[in-house]
Amino acid sequence: MNAHINWLFRELPELIQDGLLDVQQAERIKSRYLSRSDGRSQEAGGVLLAVFGTIGALLCSLGVILLLAFNWDRLGIAARVVIAILPMLAAQYLGFLLLRGKDRSPAWRNATAAFWMLSCAGALALVSQTYHLEGSMEGFLAALIVCILPLPFITRCFTSDLLYLGSITVWSILVRANGGQAFLFWLLFAPFLVRFILTLKADRFGGSAVYLSWFAAVSLAVNTGFSLERVLPGLWIPVYAALFCLLYLSGALVYREDIPAGRQPLYLFGSWGIIALGALFTYSWPWKEIGWQYERESLASGTSVGDFLLLGILSAAVLGAAIILIRQKKAGHLVFGAFLPLSGLCFYLSASRGAGAMFVVHGLFNLYLLAMGLSRIAMGFGSRDLIQINSGTSILSLLIAMRFIFVEDFFSNLIWRGFIFIALGASFFAVNVWLVRRLKKVEPRESGA
Repeated sequence: MNAHINWLFRELPELIQDGLLDVQQAERIKSRYLSRSDGRSQEAGGVLLAVFGTIGALLCSLGVILLLAFNWDRLGIAARVVIAILPMLAAQYLGFLLLRGKDRSPAWRNATAAFWMLSCAGALALVSQTYHLEGSMEGFLAALIVCILPLPFITRCFTSDLLYLGSITVWSILVRANGGQAFLFWLLFAPFLVRFILTLKADRFGGSAVYLSWFAAVSLAVNTGFSLERVLPGLWIPVYAALFCLLYLSGALVYREDIPAGRQPLYLFGSWGIIALGALFTYSWPWKEIGWQYERESLASGTSVGDFLLLGILSAAVLGAAIILIRQKKAGHLVFGAFLPLSGLCFYLSASRGAGAMFVVHGLFNLYLLAMGLSRIAMGFGSRDLIQINSGTSILSLLIAMRFIFVEDFFSNLIWRGFIFIALGASFFAVNVWLVRRLKKVEPRESGA
């Protein structure tokens, strides 16, 4: 049981003795927090069962492979093919049993998913070795992805979702590393997206949904770059801005504000990406030699159609999420959502005017980070949320560090920078005094109420 819950239970008798609670209220408090503790214990137990079931399936599969490898050279071609296909058929039969039975345990589902994946990979490898079929690693992964495509919908478990996502992620990286086009990743990502949405609807704060959200966010951040054809230099700027804005706004729609930050992966990862890119865009090098004047091949060739299509879809999704947030009266989150139009505007200015727009671009992103930090502090002060106040302070500290320490041409304009930082320090002192006075006024009102 949680240590905080134990402390609360120890305090209940004193609260009853002091007349702050009666016995019935204390019992209701106990039942409420005991049910939450039991739910978390069941969730942890389910994770352990899934882990041990998956490990068991892996060990048994590897043991069978070792036994077959000992006598492999003595077997004929027909026997090898049968032995290669039989485990895959057995895995499909287990999947059929899962489809028929509604109440299978998580351990059973995760073990079946792991066995299905291994049996398909083993069958493909053994048949290729038997008939001496040549191919590449990305070709092998493509065939494996086709074999496990229905797996997440059959087993409906964390292991199958993670194995499928990992397979398409590694495939995309290998294809791009060998000079191929990895835009097909987005078509392969669509089935996972369906499963991901269903998982969030089932229990968005559960362990499986939280961990899967982290893996999905990382996979998207990695594969967005690998799927771009880079025909138009700098197009990655609005594309990544749209991706991180979409993750942030989706998190603002999905999660409640009273949930710990660690259980809001989309919201947290999106905000990290926006802050990191915003800090990066205050420097000169991302904006050099970008735009249609430096295109690597003609845009009319059609090679970059996928890049513009991706940008359009992500931008439309961001716009839709922003409209929903406005209707839900959560417009405060749009400060982070403004990162996309600002990045698009600065991309256009840099592409059309080159070095002449550098001063404007730098100024806009510095002001944006300043507004972002101040808005977080204001939101945290309004909701009395210390985490939001600290996050806003961290953004402002990052901005100050970049302009004072991690700055291009450090020894130039030292006098002007000195005066600017003195003015900023004085303004921070003034805001601090104002906050202290405001909090002192709020506390008597709350105590009087």
